[in-house]
Amino acid sequence: AFAQGNGTVTSNFKVLTSVDASCVLDVENINIGDFTSSTTGVTTANGNISVTCSGKFPYTVSFNSASGSNTEKKMGKEGSPDKLAYSLKATHAGATFETGTTAGNIIDVTLAQNTGAKMTFPLDVELSNNQYVSPGAYKDTITATLTY
Repeated sequence: AFAQGNGTVTSNFKVLTSVDASCVLDVENINIGDFTSSTTGVTTANGNISVTCSGKFPYTVSFNSASGSNTEKKMGKEGSPDKLAYSLKATHAGATFETGTTAGNIIDVTLAQNTGAKMTFPLDVELSNNQYVSPGAYKDTITATLTY
């Protein structure tokens, strides 16, 4: 007869995965609405840009204008030489926004600031009211580039 034992056998195994760096960039148009020229004041409009990146690595978001200049952005009107100069500004706790640099306008998020949660950056467009241009629709296209 064969005797049944009371022994125990163990073996280890690993559970493995790899986490790729990934980001999602969500932008929205900023509509200033009606603009009226006057000798003083500033017209301001607000928008947002949102970034969600897997956590624990730095990233930047840069903005380039179709008008070809990072130091002075301009909205154009189709079929007209008239231009409306404007500035693009962003603020967010723990991020910086550099304006007026030839290197571009940059939101800079450090490794420690990127927790993996969605970060929303308010964007402001400001137009000086002392600009006198022909009536019509003016626009500029901004390219937001997320680098990680």
